[in-house]
Amino acid sequence: MVLLAVFAAALKVGVTRAVFSDWEGIRVYLQAGAWNNCTYTQGYWKNHPDVWHVQEIAIGNETYTKEEAIAILETPIGGDATYILAHQLIPAKLNVLQGADPSAVETTTADADEWLIEHPLGSDPSDPDREQGISLAETLDNYNNGVIGPGHCED
Repeated sequence: MVLLAVFAAALKVGVTRAVFSDWEGIRVYLQAGAWNNCTYTQGYWKNHPDVWHVQEIAIGNETYTKEEAIAILETPIGGDATYILAHQLIPAKLNVLQGADPSAVETTTADADEWLIEHPLGSDPSDPDREQGISLAETLDNYNNGVIGPGHCED
């Protein structure tokens, strides 16, 4: 309950990021600044690594360094639904970390992570699993492009 109160208080003073970790207790890192309640596409995040708020990102049950995640974004999808989804899940998570309201894609993001646990990156699943991954990617693409959610950021 105290942790929730700390997080809620942080939001009221304009904190743009909070990271919670349960490793040997709970550590809270708060970064002050204004909320950036809008989204960017995968192209923006791929080409602007200097504005990433993290050095690592988890997709599915794998954690990738920033450099590895950028390499994933640069990998041609070749019709592989795992890459199609990763190309949208990575920027969606980065958008949330920079302050975008996640409510439009919270369930989709969780489902995408679960799908990538069942279908690891590069496994190129066939239908109907492939179509499910692509459907998740389409929803996240709509979020990243501002069709749903808080809207697209001005570049």
